[in-house]
Amino acid sequence: MDNTQDMENLHMAIKNLPEVQKRRLKKYYFEEKTFDKIALEEGCTYQCVQRSVYRAVAKIKSILENL
Repeated sequence: MDNTQDMENLHMAIKNLPEVQKRRLKKYYFEEKTFDKIALEEGCTYQCVQRSVYRAVAKIKSILENL
């Protein structure tokens, strides 16, 4: 599989995430914000954001493994 296909698959997997997970994942990995910063912005706990991001990553891995 080439790099272009890998990127398309990754984008497809991200699009399939629930909106909250998608938003937090993007903030954490692409905007490089910390869990604390995201939690403060969204009015929730550090653990809530952390769990959401980790679950999003697990779901992406699962989607990509099943392609």
